[in-house]
Amino acid sequence: MVKIKLYKNFFGNISFIMVENFFCSSNALRQLIDIFNPKHLITTVAALDRESAFYKFVSNEEHFKILLPSDDTITSETVIMSSISDFLSVFNLLLRSEPRYITLYEPKESIDIFFISNKSFHYSDDILVSKNYADFVISMILEECCMKITFNTNVYQSSYLFKTIKDRLKAP
Repeated sequence: MVKIKLYKNFFGNISFIMVENFFCSSNALRQLIDIFNPKHLITTVAALDRESAFYKFVSNEEHFKILLPSDDTITSETVIMSSISDFLSVFNLLLRSEPRYITLYEPKESIDIFFISNKSFHYSDDILVSKNYADFVISMILEECCMKITFNTNVYQSSYLFKTIKDRLKAP
């Protein structure tokens, strides 16, 4: 079994923790998300197949708001807004659709206001945190078993967050 490795970069107001050899599952993700205690999530999913069971399910449920990439945009990201409980209830279905990567964050303003007024979903993790759109961003590159957690050090204490993530993932 390959061991999980954690790396940290604590510098200034924006810091990040890299996790390598992370096998993404709904239980592992729930343990990480619980640290931040979000109520709602914005999830961006790269290369989501519109024929997948996940896409068909969330597009027919009123609990999920979906913003599809338009034909004239460079990105192929689908944006999904939902409560944390709704998202976690369908996360395994999302994993089975084999997206390239998934980014999760809780917007600082109301999710409805954020969805209507901002098209800032496609910013990088660092920009989302530095522009104060979110206090944390979790990005997962699934095919590489890699995760990056970017966070605002004015909101989360770096050393505590690193230790908590390490303990929850049982990393050496």
